[in-house]
Amino acid sequence: MHRHIMPTLIIILVYALPTAHTVRAQSWKHPQVELRGTEVRTIHSKAVDGMEYKIFIGLPDNYSSSSDTYPALYFLDGWNQFGILVETYRLLRLFNDIPPLVLIGISWEGDEKAHVYNRARDYIPTHLSQHVLAERFGQDYADLFPASGGAPKFLAFIQDELIPFVEREYRIDTTSRGIFGHSAGGLFTAWLLFTRPELFQKYLIGSAALWWDDDYVFKQEAEYRAAHDSLTARIFVTVGSEEGEWLVTSWAKLKDRLQYRQYAGLNVTTMMFEGETHSSVIPGTYSRALRVLYGY
Repeated sequence: MHRHIMPTLIIILVYALPTAHTVRAQSWKHPQVELRGTEVRTIHSKAVDGMEYKIFIGLPDNYSSSSDTYPALYFLDGWNQFGILVETYRLLRLFNDIPPLVLIGISWEGDEKAHVYNRARDYIPTHLSQHVLAERFGQDYADLFPASGGAPKFLAFIQDELIPFVEREYRIDTTSRGIFGHSAGGLFTAWLLFTRPELFQKYLIGSAALWWDDDYVFKQEAEYRAAHDSLTARIFVTVGSEEGEWLVTSWAKLKDRLQYRQYAGLNVTTMMFEGETHSSVIPGTYSRALRVLYGY
């Protein structure tokens, strides 16, 4: 069974895309293309041991000329997916398919190696040691997870530092928050749904690595269900058909589990993108998620 997961795991933690930081580090002869209506803010987190987070902000076109408040959409892996989501959002806005939003991409400073370490630490809810990972799956697999188990601290950063900062600095509709996560980020958003469901109203759980630590998130869901009959949220659960056995199985298990539970107040949409791999599925997932979760 392990042979099905290794190619997927490499993509889960290492995206071979240029980041906002590596692009800026290069020397250019001519002006660079910039994303209009965007800015970068910095937050030094107390919750995550003094970590410096780069927060990429995308504002609606009419933000400076209006006094309106806007729903806030937070999303993980801003370091290499901010441009994809911002421009997808703007294309959908051309024909008023979705309302104006403030987009908040969460990122870190550093090179590719730092990003791999930071996202493994922040997105994964439980800790598995390098020894345990190597014993179960081999050393190559263990090397992909240099850290894990920091999701509770990262959640504290989002709840106690990032959201208050955004809602203080920008005109935000505080009753409408969404969060998007893909891969290890999808694991985090699923864990968040069953850990602190009131924090957000809309969730994208994309290509989520829900098999982590013997299906830990499903155990969290069972604990939540034992104490709650309702789960007020709108969620979109996605996967690509070519992402590998473990991710496709995780998607199907979560889809079936939520349909079986019949939580009051929960609106669930699920989708498998035919022919898409773990990386190629990302643009289509964001386009469809924006319409499913925010469309008129």
